[in-house]
Formats: sequence, C-alpha cells, structure tokens
Amino acid sequence: MPAFSRIRSKSGYLKNLAVPLCIILFIICLVKYSNTAIASALKAVNLWLDVVLPSIFPFLVASEILNQTGFIKSIGYFFEPVMRPIFNLPGSASYPFVLGLVSGYPIGAKATAGIRRDKLISKSEAERLLAFCNNASPLFITGAVSTAMLKAPFLGPLLLICHIASSVTIGILFGFAARKNMMNRKIKTGSYSDNYNNKYNGNGNKKVKYNNNGKKAYSVKTYAISSLLRNAVVNSMATMLSIGGFIILFSIISGILAESGIFNFIKDGNAKHVLTAIVSGFLEITTGLSKVCELQDVSSLFKLVLISIFTGWGGMSVHSQVLNAINDTDLSIKVYLLGKIMQSILAGAYTYIGLKITGFHLLMSDLSREASIILHVPGSAAWKQYLITSCKYLLIFLIFTLLIDIFSYNKIRFLKNKKSS
Repeated sequence: MPAFSRIRSKSGYLKNLAVPLCIILFIICLVKYSNTAIASALKAVNLWLDVVLPSIFPFLVASEILNQTGFIKSIGYFFEPVMRPIFNLPGSASYPFVLGLVSGYPIGAKATAGIRRDKLISKSEAERLLAFCNNASPLFITGAVSTAMLKAPFLGPLLLICHIASSVTIGILFGFAARKNMMNRKIKTGSYSDNYNNKYNGNGNKKVKYNNNGKKAYSVKTYAISSLLRNAVVNSMATMLSIGGFIILFSIISGILAESGIFNFIKDGNAKHVLTAIVSGFLEITTGLSKVCELQDVSSLFKLVLISIFTGWGGMSVHSQVLNAINDTDLSIKVYLLGKIMQSILAGAYTYIGLKITGFHLLMSDLSREASIILHVPGSAAWKQYLITSCKYLLIFLIFTLLIDIFSYNKIRFLKNKKSS
C-alpha cells in the first residue's frame, strides 16, 4: 500500500507539472519562431475582425435579448410535438438547435448553456443537445469555404446539406440511445408503472410541467429596454473577445507546428503537406481548411471529404469556446466531443456519397470566373459583406420564430377561451 500510494503521489505531481511545462515550451517556441507567431496572430486577428465579428455578433446580441425576455419559454410548448419524437428533447431545445444551424460556432453552445441555466432542460438533455446544435453557419460554408477558399460556389449547397444532415443524424441517434437506456433501466428495475411514465420522459429525466392552458408555468420577467440592450451588447462583446482570443491562440500554435519542422521525418513532400493540413484542421478549423484547399497533388474528392470532416469536427479552438460557454453550468463536454467525432465521420461519408452521385468534384477544374472571393476583398468590403449576410440570416430566423410565437400565443388563448366557455 505505501508503494502504491507513492506511485499515485508521483503521478499526481507529474500531472500538476504538465501544464507549466507546456506553457514554458510554448514560450520558448514563441521566442524561437517569433516571426511565424506574429504572422499567424495577425492573420487570425484579420480573420476575427473581417469575418467572425460581423458574422456572429448580431446573433449573439439577438440571443442575449431573447434569453432575457423569456421568448424561448414561450415557443417551447409549440415545438414539443416536433422535438420530442425526433430528438427526444423538450420544445425549448428547438431554439439552440435552429440558432446553431443558422448562426455558426459557438452560438448553439451558448444558447444551450442559457436554457440549462434557466432550468428549461435537464442536464442529460442539454448534453445531448450540445452534441449536435453547435455547427458551422451557412455563411461560412457557402461563402468562406466554397466561394473564397475553393473558388467553387456550386459546391456550397452540397457541403451545407451534408453538414446539416450529419448534425441531425447525431441528434436522432443520441435521442434513440437515450430511449433505449431508459427502457433497459426499466427492464432491470421492473418499473412499468403508470406513475413512472407520467413522472418521467423518454430518457429518465423529469417531465416539464405545463398548466391547463398548455403554457409552461413561469413568472414573466419585467425589464427595461435600455438595460436589456446594454446587457446584451456587453455580454456579446465579452463573448466575441473570448472567441477572438481562442482563434489567435490556436492559429499561433498551428503556425509554430508547421514552421518547427515537426513533420520533417516524412520524406514524401505531398504526404507532409497533407499531415500538416490535418493537424491544422484538428486545432483550428479555418487554418486547416485553407491548408486543405491549397493541397496540390491530391484528388478533389479527397479534399472535399476532408473539408467536410474538418467542418463537422470544428477544431480544438471551437471546442475551447464551447468549454468556455458552459463553464458556469453543470454540463460535461464529454458527450459533446463524442458527438463531434461522430458528426465529422458522418459528414465525410455523406459528402463522399453526395459527390459520387452528383459528380460535382469533377467540375472543380471548370470554375466560375465570376465567383466573388469574399476573404480576398479589402477588409472594409469583407466586413460589410459578412455583416449584411449575417443580418439577413438573423432576420429570417427572427421572422420565423416570431410567427411561431404568435401562433403559439393564439393557440393558448384559444384553449383558454374554450375551457372558460
């Protein structure tokens, strides 16, 4: 026992030293490869300022305002019949799911953390939702990737459909697994009573209680418009600064790894470029995608499948942003990481099948000369382009959710009047 205790003590000591040693190594690399670090940081800052900020900031502000006004609670009842059979999730989960599809990383994760803090969803449900609601935006896939990097706008819809399909598939699979776990639990305990079924939902979590009008019982929040907007802008800018910090950090790490010659043991130059692109995509999605698009002696089919895999994975930079978003909740990131691994595999498989059916990868040599290269235009023009497009997607999302809210309100009033009469 004393020997075992010493081994455990030594292991814990080494574990505590791991982070400081990594930081010291990182600082040494910064000094040695200072030019590469500065160039990578500058590139990341331009990316954050010209693309990420105008694309995500409007959605962050809108999400903060909707969270504070209780809007999410009002649409939960309407979407319950849709979300429960498909994903085995409550109706309130529809908000992070749809927002994550149209806004991009890490808005879906931030919205999920918000409804978990408001206790609109259980811990296990929130972790399953987190695994498939945090996705790349249509603007990023069709604009930055297809048009700017690949210079092939016609590939955008296919890549976007495969990305969304892989996300939805993960949600369905995780929902099915939750139902199966609940059934196995019931079989083991022999609990088939109506009381259990009435008290719990499909995955063993307590059901959300609704009153007789079909509307969830909650106290309506009172708020001032000035404080509402101020809080939304302040919180959104804090999130944007955090996102920018992660992008810069992982861009520097990716640049240093490429410059350090860590892959020099590979004699084949083409294989070295492929491995560098894969490592970069694992760390930071935008850097990795740009390196994949620059690969020369590889097939278009391989490049497009690899692009879908990276887009489904998201990169360690995005995962760090997700970890930061759920930091003040009780959610674990393990289910999320499992979901992203599965989504990357499915996205690659769907893309391979889609390209084999359509043959679009064979058309990459015959590119449109009129493609608008968004990332290569001057900074002010790129900022304007992304802001306008982001606001367009946001407007569509808000109109859709507003119509749903009006429909839900009228339905509740109808049920109330019917009961009173």
